[in-house]
Amino acid sequence: MPVTVKLKINQTPFGINKLTSKLQYIKLINPVNENAEIEIYSKSEDNYNIYIFNQLGEILSQHSFHVFSGYNYIILPMNNFTTGFYYINFTGNKNATTIKVLKN
Repeated sequence: MPVTVKLKINQTPFGINKLTSKLQYIKLINPVNENAEIEIYSKSEDNYNIYIFNQLGEILSQHSFHVFSGYNYIILPMNNFTTGFYYINFTGNKNATTIKVLKN
C-alpha cells in the first residue's frame, strides 16, 4: 500500500527573501553545491559584511562587499564545507538578515 506524505515548506524553495530595509530582496539557489550564487537588489549603496555560520553558531567564513543601488551579484565559495545546513548573514549599517541554506 503506498504512503503519501504532505510537506509544508515555510520558505521559498529558491531562497528569495523579501526585505523591508535597504535591501529589497536576496535570491539564491537553495540547496547550494560548490558556490552560493546570490543576487541582491538594493535601494541604495551600502557596505555589507556577509558571514557564514554553522548550526553551532560558529563563523566559518566572512566576506565584505560594497552593494550598489540596483542589482548586485555575489559568489560565496562553499566547496570546502561539508554537506549540511548553514546560515548566511548579511549585515549592513542599519539592517541585517539571515538565510538558512543547505549545502549538498
